[in-house]
Amino acid sequence: MAVKNTLAALLLAAMAAAWWWVLSGPAFRPGMSQTAVRPTASAARAPADPPKVRWERLALRAVPERASGRNPFGGDRRAPRAAGIRTVLPEDEPATAGTPPAGPPRITLIGISSRTTPDGIVRVAVFAGERDVLHAGAGDAVADTYRVERIGDTDVDLVRLADAARVTLRLPP
Repeated sequence: MAVKNTLAALLLAAMAAAWWWVLSGPAFRPGMSQTAVRPTASAARAPADPPKVRWERLALRAVPERASGRNPFGGDRRAPRAAGIRTVLPEDEPATAGTPPAGPPRITLIGISSRTTPDGIVRVAVFAGERDVLHAGAGDAVADTYRVERIGDTDVDLVRLADAARVTLRLPP
């Protein structure tokens, strides 16, 4: 206990000495002269002329208006111009609203989640749709186009509702 008290007293004395040294000024600091610093010969001359500013180079230039004419801060609401994209349908295949395309599915399998319940392992497939993320269990409909038939460890079997075709989606490696 005496050692701790002695160390605390020495630390307190060192802190007090440092405080005194900082606040006392240069009078008690060894090696510091009390002579004032004299300006150099170049600083003793008259003040220099103010810097020359080339105002003509700093003149504001008008920013050219963009060719699109779009003003995000303007209050006028003009009709948007038609883009150069057209949808062309083949003449032999008319578009119908109720039939899904026969091509590959418009969803991709991005994950499979599983949890253990008293009834066994329950899996949920996670799909990336055209604009959203979809979750579906066995027997659920997906994107109003497919029904989940089976969920495995790395793949999901789907049945297309329109024609009962089977589709298997696998997780990416």
